[in-house]
Amino acid sequence: MILTEVLFKDISANKYYVGLSGGVDSVVLLHLCKTYLPNVAAIHINHGLSPNAQAWASFCRDLCSDWGVPYEEIALPQAPEKGVSVEAWAREQRYAAFAPLIKQKDCLLTAHHQEDQVETFFLQLLRGSGPKGLAAMPSTQPYSGGCHARPLLTISQATIDAYAKEQGLAWVEDESNQELSFDRNYLRQQVLPKLYERWPSLPVTVSRSSELCAQAMVLIDDYVTKDLTICRYSEPERLDLKRLQRFSPEKINAIIRHWLEVIDYPSPSQAQLQQITTHLITASEDANPEVSYEGIVFRRYQEFLYVMEILPTLDVAIEIPWSATRNLILPHGLGVLQAEPGGCEGLCIPEDVRVTVRLRRGGERCQPLGRSGSHPLKKLMQEWNIPPWHRDRIPLIFFDEELAAVVGYTVCEPFHQGDNPLHIFLG
Repeated sequence: MILTEVLFKDISANKYYVGLSGGVDSVVLLHLCKTYLPNVAAIHINHGLSPNAQAWASFCRDLCSDWGVPYEEIALPQAPEKGVSVEAWAREQRYAAFAPLIKQKDCLLTAHHQEDQVETFFLQLLRGSGPKGLAAMPSTQPYSGGCHARPLLTISQATIDAYAKEQGLAWVEDESNQELSFDRNYLRQQVLPKLYERWPSLPVTVSRSSELCAQAMVLIDDYVTKDLTICRYSEPERLDLKRLQRFSPEKINAIIRHWLEVIDYPSPSQAQLQQITTHLITASEDANPEVSYEGIVFRRYQEFLYVMEILPTLDVAIEIPWSATRNLILPHGLGVLQAEPGGCEGLCIPEDVRVTVRLRRGGERCQPLGRSGSHPLKKLMQEWNIPPWHRDRIPLIFFDEELAAVVGYTVCEPFHQGDNPLHIFLG
């Protein structure tokens, strides 16, 4: 029997959403939840990868109707690109689809069980993972606005199957579970049965190892958090290299991994981490190297290490008319240009002048407020310590063909003189 008081004792939420695939594991979980928990709903993700996908969705819809469980179906609009792992793609898409539904104090419940934990452990082991990877799947973790719980994680597949038969439950079979080209299926069908035969207690011992790795990661994170605090400034996506370089190579690696976890960026592989330390942390001061993976890029500027999402390509030829009486949404995610009454250093717009917003093209000059003479904008940006990758993304305000302001940095002489000065800023 499945002990429900053990399954749900650490789970408390306003609303419970069960990830319902239609397979035996998720059907059993939904049956338990609708019996023992309040405010339960089901979510079915239709990946569209199987010719039976619509039949599975219909089964889930009918099952929830019969059980009186609120049901929501989400059909994924795209398919994985060629060469992308179907398993990884499906997992990422599922959790991305679940996330908007899980509000504060809600809980997503998925039907991962003991053998799933064993498979995850071995998959991480074969990928060369450290303690974090070998900790495998936690029983509960923060997710979206609420939490994600796996109440069946200590329950065996045999126990789940026995419960389904005892309760007379129906379910669907996913034919892709027999596809040996998927790593998890290969482990499940070709490797683990032999290990279970030799070591029947393997699921229990692997679970114990995963738990020990998870405990070790708690200690490591606590230890590294103090050092990360030393290296960080007010900008969460920047580290002080001089302070970082005081630590041992092993500590530097741990700090970077923890830093990325804290700001919710993907963790690097060992090879990618080696590139970061070799090409960025130990690079010469005048170098501007980059290391990128999975949509993020690491850059070095002066004595700081930066990480950010890869920026979209800019159209430097843009030229947008602006009246300054309304907010202006800039392209390329550059922000919203706004104006409000300002002080003595505000921008004054003369009558009968054409105001446009542009990006740096090269050759611009400006006489910053309070300085004598005109200076190349390129040199000014170097003085202002603006990172090179950001310089072309700063909106410039032109009066006719003359640079009048560098938004966020200066108003050019003599355009602060006149009536009704405006403070120009990005919102």
